[in-house]
Formats: sequence, structure tokens, C-alpha cells
Amino acid sequence: MMVHTPTVFDTIVLGAGFSGLTAARILSASGARVLIIEARNRTGGRAYTCTGFPHPVDLGCSWVHGWDEGVPVRTVLEQLHIPAHVPTSTPSLLFRHNGSISEGLAGRLRTNFAFVNSLSSQSDKTAISPTTPLSSMIFDKNSPLYEGLESEQRPLAGGLARTLEIGLGARLEEVALRWQGFGHRFVGTDAAPEGGFQRATSLLLSVAESSGAILKLNEAVTSVSSPSPSGPLVVSTNSPSGTVERYEAHTVICTLPLGVLQHVPPTFFDPPLPQPRADVIAHTHVGTLAKVVLGYADTWWPSDVGNFTILPAFSPSAKIDRSDPAALLSSIPLVVTSFASGALPDPHPTLLIYISAAVAPDIERLQPSAVAAAAHFLLIKCILGESASERIAEPRHSVVTSWSVDPYAYGATSTPPLVGDVRSPADFAELAKPLWNGRLGFAGEHTDVDNRGSVTGAVVSVTRRYQCKCVPQ
Repeated sequence: MMVHTPTVFDTIVLGAGFSGLTAARILSASGARVLIIEARNRTGGRAYTCTGFPHPVDLGCSWVHGWDEGVPVRTVLEQLHIPAHVPTSTPSLLFRHNGSISEGLAGRLRTNFAFVNSLSSQSDKTAISPTTPLSSMIFDKNSPLYEGLESEQRPLAGGLARTLEIGLGARLEEVALRWQGFGHRFVGTDAAPEGGFQRATSLLLSVAESSGAILKLNEAVTSVSSPSPSGPLVVSTNSPSGTVERYEAHTVICTLPLGVLQHVPPTFFDPPLPQPRADVIAHTHVGTLAKVVLGYADTWWPSDVGNFTILPAFSPSAKIDRSDPAALLSSIPLVVTSFASGALPDPHPTLLIYISAAVAPDIERLQPSAVAAAAHFLLIKCILGESASERIAEPRHSVVTSWSVDPYAYGATSTPPLVGDVRSPADFAELAKPLWNGRLGFAGEHTDVDNRGSVTGAVVSVTRRYQCKCVPQ
């Protein structure tokens, strides 16, 4: 059944994530008639806060980076009257699969890792080919990563270096060394919004709606078209009931994730995207990052420790059964955050495990209960010893993310440019360019050169779009 909505909006915003709702708030406050269309049954997009634990746990974006360094997201949260908490310093422990690592060795491993990571981002790389991977520098036989280590300790250093893949969203062998550290990102102090990121997106929506913005949930956009150079743009959607809706607006801001843009049919935009834009969308990489959250009745691990890092049991080249969650989890470094340490207010006996790109897509395709059980046993074995598993109760509640198979995300966020002659940071600038004489705008973390892959990129991309023809003239 076709339902026609005759109202012509000033702007239609595609997506009710952080960037889309920020845009809706700004534009509706200026007097624009704004419609927000979201395919999910909720707002927030990749800002998703789980409330099934004693206190909220973010399963998507988790931190505001650069809180004390002037990050624009701080202004947004303060305008919404949302406090954010900077975690206090807590101890961190380093483990291998067959036991703990001495304090002296752990200190040497961390020092070497910090130095080589800084070196890879700061050194002059203009002479380096864009086809050279980041791994070539980090794992070079003369790399500072191995300074002062015995030969049998080198694999531990390599395993620790692999934790970089969590933030990168890609393997070290995939990321181009030349572009590592490119741009001017907000870094430094991390902060967590009180109540989680989804509280912020809910308040962004409330403010936008108070200025007249309208939200449509459960409507997947099927096409965006410009029937005439001067007439309104047309956005068509499908609802779960099979209803086809048709909306018109003078301008459209597309905040759909890059992974979604990579999966839409060629007819999604009419007229089609210019070939250079289509090529950049296709070759810009979307990373993967999974999270496993285990909630317990009581804390069985050292309650004062804020973070555990468990180094991999296998060499990266080892063949593993990719249907076995225990094998997958043992093949990568596991970075584990404890919510019991008191680093943030309202401590609770919950562990969050970051799963890097090396196995995240495999983990997210497995049965969540099997993944949680394997993670539970592995953590106990590495932290307390295998025999302790008999006296530790299973988690009361567990969650495993599924971002890589989510049809409204298809991954985490964009990654730094991968190896290849056709890729560079200029791709993110290309993804930001408006089309159709400025009437079709694009925003989201993947459209900001400096802050891609973060909520800051989502916000900054919107303030840039706000300067285009997205406000009634």
C-alpha cells in the first residue's frame, strides 16, 4: 500500500544516531522543518547502552576522547546537562595464558609498546609507500618493541602490540604505515557520559522534537531521488508492515553508516552517485570491534584492578578452528575492563572484553551463550588458574555484540586508510562533499578527516554540514 505524505520538509535527516540527532537539533532550533528517518526501532545507532546490568554499559561508543582538551562533544553534553566522569587511576595487570607476568617484565613490555606506538604515529613517513603496512615497522627485527627482551619474550611483546588492532578496527598488516597518526584528533583525557551514550541521544531527540522535529522509527530508506534540479528531493521508505512511505524535502542529510552505504543498491541514489564517490565508498574500510560483557553476582577477580590484558596463546600465523569460541579468544590479546574497580561511579561486578578485528566477525556470528561461556572460563583460567573455575559461578547476565552482521551498521566505524595506492585520508574529505548542488549532504564519523571513528567525528561532521544549504533560505 502506498501512503503519500504531502508535507515538504526543509530537511530530511537519514539516521537517528549521534550525528543525525545533532543535525536535527541544530536545524530545528533554527526554524527548519525537520524529519528524522530511522530504520531501527530505537534511536542512537551505534550509540547503544545496555541496561541489563546493575548500571548502564555502552556496547557501541564508550568514551569521549579529549574531554579536558577542548573536544566539541563536551559542549554538547554540557548543553544537555549530562555529567561525564573521568575514570580515576587504577592498577592494571598483564597475563599470559599459562600464568601471570612478572612486574618487571610487564613494565618493560608496556614501555616498549608505548614507545613504538608513539614512533609509528609521529615519525616522518612521506617517503614510505602507501602499500607498506604498519606491521612492517612494529614487528621489524630491530624494532624498539623488542628492546631488552630475551628471544622467548618477544612473542609477548608482539601480542601486546596486537592490542592496537582494537582501536584500529583492522589488522596491523592491513593498515598503511604512511597514514598512521595523520590528522589532528582529540586525544588525552577520556570521559564516560553518565547514564551512557544513549541517554545523550535520547535527550538530543527530545530537544529537537521540542523545536518541531519529527521522528519516524522502523522505516528503512529504500531510495533518495532528485526528480528535478529545482524541485524537492524525494525519500522513499519501507516499514515492517510493508507500507511504502514517500517524503519530500528541500534538502537531505545522509548520516547512514559507511557500512550501510556500501550495501545499498546502485539505484538507492537517483541520479546515481558520481563514480569517484562510489569508488571511495567501496574502498574505504569499515572496521570491526566486538564486545563481550559478563555480569556476575559477586566480584571474583582483584576488585581494585581496572584493566586486565591477556596476551594470546598462539602465533598470529597459527591455524585455528574459527567455529570454536575458545580458540578464537585465545588467539588474540584480550583487553578487559572491570566495572568493579571504582574507577567510575557506581561500581558493579561486571567485566567488558574488547575483541579485535582479527576474530570479531567470527565471534559475532557464533552463538552468544557459547562465546560468553568460553570467555568466562578463559578469564578464570588466566587470572586465577584453571582449578578455580569449579568454585566460580557463571555470569548472571551476558551480552555479545553483533555489529558486523547488523544490517544497520555492518561493522564498527571507519578505519585509518588501508594499504594501497588508491587510499588516503583524502577519502574522508571526499565522503563529506555535498552533492546535487548542495542539496544532498553527508555527515557521520566517516566524513571527518581528523576525527573519523569517533563520536567527535559525528559531531564535527554535522557542524560542517550546517554551513551548507541545509537551512531554509
